[in-house]
Amino acid sequence: MPKRKPRAPQIPDARKLFKRVQEVATKTLVVELEVWADDIRDDFVAKIEAQAFASFQVVLYPDSGTNLSPEWLARKAAKGADLRTMIATRTYIDGIGVFKKFDRRAGKYVIRVGFHPLASPRDLDGRIVRIEIPGTGIRGLTALAIVHELGSVKANIPARPHWRPHRTKLESKAPAKRKELRKKIARALKGDRQLKSLVVGSR
Repeated sequence: MPKRKPRAPQIPDARKLFKRVQEVATKTLVVELEVWADDIRDDFVAKIEAQAFASFQVVLYPDSGTNLSPEWLARKAAKGADLRTMIATRTYIDGIGVFKKFDRRAGKYVIRVGFHPLASPRDLDGRIVRIEIPGTGIRGLTALAIVHELGSVKANIPARPHWRPHRTKLESKAPAKRKELRKKIARALKGDRQLKSLVVGSR
C-alpha cells in the first residue's frame, strides 16, 4: 500500500486575520451605535416635547402655574411661539443631532448626541443669540443647554435638568446594550466570508 505524502499544515496569516477581525468588529459597532444614537436622540426630543422631565413639571411661578415666568409666557404668546419649556422657537430641539467623528489620538470613532459646535440659539424674532460660558470656549446651543441644565442666578434661570436624567436612564440600560452589541459583532464575524478564507490559511 503506497504511503501518503504528509500534507503541509495550513497556517492562517495572523496579521491579516486580526486586522480583518478588527475591521469587521469596528464597522459593526459603529453602525449599531449610530442606530442606537438616533433612537436616543428621537426619544430625548420626544420627552422634551411631552414635557416628561420632572424639572419641567415643577411649579416655580404660581401666577403661571408652570416653571416659566408669566412675563416670558406672555412674550412667547405674543409672538405665536410654543409655550412649552425649551421649545419656544424649536431651534433648541431641532438642533439636537447625532454626530460622528474619528478621534485620531484614540484611534476610534466617537458618536455623540448633542449640538453642532457652531449651532446658535435664536430669539423669538429668529435672530441669532450670542451666548458663551466664560473661560470655557463653550458657546451656542451647547452653552444654552448647560445654562438651563444647571441654572443661572445671574441670568435668573432656574435649573431645568433634562440631559442628566436622560443619561442616567441610558446608563441603566448600558449593560444589556453591551451584551447585545457583543452578540451582533460575533454574528458579523461568523458570517464574514473574507474572515473565513483567512482562517483556512495557506499551505
